[in-house]
Amino acid sequence: MEAWYALYTKPNAEAQVARALEARGFRYFLPMLAPTKPDARPQPLFPSYLFALCDLSTVGVEQLEFLPGLRRIVSFSGRPAA
Repeated sequence: MEAWYALYTKPNAEAQVARALEARGFRYFLPMLAPTKPDARPQPLFPSYLFALCDLSTVGVEQLEFLPGLRRIVSFSGRPAA
């Protein structure tokens, strides 16, 4: 069953992980804040976090664990938290 999983990234690597997820065919959610200054870039709403939609029972956790820029999947008691 598909569920959303929180992914914890290296600092400023949210977009890198999002691109890697997209390249592997996963849907993701990376909420961004609009820039407050004219020369500023959009910033993630949750720094170092983004969310991926997948069915880990069919694709396997290995598909997410080794993405470039990813530190870990948010887990509780050793199991990815949906």
